[in-house]
Order: sequence, then structure tokens, then C-alpha cells
Amino acid sequence: MGFLVKLFGGVEKSEVEQMKASHQAELDKMKKLYAEQIDEIQTAFRAKTASLKKDLEEYKENNNTEELSAAHEAELDKMKKLYAEQIDEIQTAFRDRNNSLQTELSRYKEKSATFEEEMKERDEKLTKMKNLYNEQIDELQAAFREKKESDHEAEMERMKNIYESMLKEIQETFQEKLKQLQDELASANEQVQLYKTGMESHEAELEKMKKLYDEQLLEVQTAFREKNAELQGQIDRFKAQLGSLLAD
Repeated sequence: MGFLVKLFGGVEKSEVEQMKASHQAELDKMKKLYAEQIDEIQTAFRAKTASLKKDLEEYKENNNTEELSAAHEAELDKMKKLYAEQIDEIQTAFRDRNNSLQTELSRYKEKSATFEEEMKERDEKLTKMKNLYNEQIDELQAAFREKKESDHEAEMERMKNIYESMLKEIQETFQEKLKQLQDELASANEQVQLYKTGMESHEAELEKMKKLYDEQLLEVQTAFREKNAELQGQIDRFKAQLGSLLAD
């Protein structure tokens, strides 16, 4: 009986610790991935914004028209504001997601602490019950020694039946508790799998957003170049007309 109790208790604590470690490792992995994704987007935006600023400086060097430069600046400021708003939305979404995960982890830790406390109380009760059973067996054995030899076998059989009944009751109780723990472990593993699935979906959505931002940047740059070319054409025609008037 002592071996069965020791074996069962060891399995419970080992699996609980493994479950906690697995859950924490998965959460740390997700948090690290979100941080890397945010940094990657911010780096890309800074690079693209710097490129646009460089294009603007080159445009200023080649054109002295203040009106055109002001229009270009206004368009660039508008685009920078839009990107800043989009980055803020992504960061807010990530913070909300991380806060949600932290809440889930806090609940899990609280549940684990409660479960460990229940395990401790159950071990104490089991130890108390074992001591009581040992005392009862000692009393029976002492009583047997005082009885006549003819009654000894009948009492031994009765004691054996009592002991087997108690052992069966303990084993059934352990089986119920073990099943309960296994169900909780299965539920925790299922939750971790849901986190993994959600993370994969989130990564796909983030990749889609990055692709959309790249397309928008390309469209804006193309539009700026076309507009600059159009304005440069107007300036050239104006200069030609002015030269023609001066020649007349």
C-alpha cells in the first residue's frame, strides 16, 4: 500500500511540473516572436521613410519651385502620419494580445497553486488514514495473540477481508484522482495547442498586412514619381514658352 501511494504521488507532481514548464515556454516563445515582428515592421518603415526623404531631398536640389516642394512635403507628411497610425494599431493589438496571455497565465498559476494546496491536504489526509489503519491492524494483531488458537484462523481471515476492503477503497480513490489529473492535463495541452493555432493564424495575418504595406508604399512612390515628372514637364513647357516670348 505504501508503494502504491508513493508511486501515485510521484506521477502527479511530475506531470504537473512538466505541464507548467511547457505552458510557460510556449508563452515566452510567443512573446519573443511578437517582439521580433514589431521590430521588423518598424525597421522596414524607417528604411522606406528614409528612402522617401532622400527622394525629396534630391527633388529639392533639382527644382527650385517652392510651390511644388510644399505639395511634395504635404504628401509625404500625410503618408508618414498614415504609417504611424498603422504601426500604433499593430502595437496596440499586440499589447492587448500579450495582456490577454498574461491574464491566462495568471489564472493558470493560480489554479496550479490551488491544485498543489489540494495535493498537500490530500497527502496529509492519506497519511493520517494510513496511520489509523496501521493502529487498527496493530490492535487486531494484539487481540489475536490473546485469543485461543481455535479462533485465530477465523479472526485472521476477517482481518484479511477488512484489509483488502480498505486497500480496494484506497485504490479506487487513487484511480479517480488520477483520472481527474489526466483530464486536467489533457485540457491544458489542448489550450496550448489552441495558442499555437492562434499564433500561426496571427503570423499569416501579419504577413498579409506587411505585404499590403509594401504595395501601398510602392503605389505612393510611383504616384510621386509620376507627379514629379508631370510637374517637371509643365515647368519645361513654361520655360519654353517664356523663351519663345523673350525671343519675339
